[in-house]
Amino acid sequence: LLDFLASYQHSPGKWISSLRASNQLTNRDVNGRQNTNPDFDDDNTEELRTIAIDTSITDRLTDTIQYRSSLGGDYTSFDDDDDSSEDDDDSMGYNLLVELDNFRSPNDFNWSARADRQVTNEDDDDLYIDTYNAFLNYRLNRIWSTFYDFTHTEVDYDDSDFDDSDVDDAWLLGVIWQPNSRTSVSVGAGRRGDDENYSLDAVHTRQNLSFLATYTEDITTAREDTLNQQESDFLA
Repeated sequence: LLDFLASYQHSPGKWISSLRASNQLTNRDVNGRQNTNPDFDDDNTEELRTIAIDTSITDRLTDTIQYRSSLGGDYTSFDDDDDSSEDDDDSMGYNLLVELDNFRSPNDFNWSARADRQVTNEDDDDLYIDTYNAFLNYRLNRIWSTFYDFTHTEVDYDDSDFDDSDVDDAWLLGVIWQPNSRTSVSVGAGRRGDDENYSLDAVHTRQNLSFLATYTEDITTAREDTLNQQESDFLA
């Protein structure tokens, strides 16, 4: 496993760009699912090379409303087999994110809205996952607050186990416990179509150590999940 990360602040606290690259051993089954466990080595093990760039801008629209927009691109390639010189395993992708929120507001009611598009180009076909999210939060007191999270997902991905008609809206209803600025726990439960849906986001910070636990259920692809794992490694 070899990871590389470089970032540059064009404007501190407002505009930052980053470049990530990685070489690692990964495993794929016949359905293209990937496993990045370095202890799992068999005949399917290949070297996966990835590179991703991202630029993100965060600024205020008003005193209480801020926005964030980001644009990213990535390229992935598996080590070619000895018996083949084709680049069928190469793929490119990009993502676009736009988000608004009023989290800076001193009011008890806060909200955020987000639109996210992920595109992957494989074999000259563009595969889309569009996500639209709304988050509402109401502060009960200085420690407790409640939230409602609604997500609508549209998919155009031929190799997935579902199509547009199978994707349902998802919602979460939960509570947030924040006894101090160093500790926060958010727990949510709801539905995605006919299935149950859960979320967890817990953070506890000490002087020289931070503990983080996160659980979400999202519609994604094996390729995107692998890229997200690589990005999370830098935060460990």
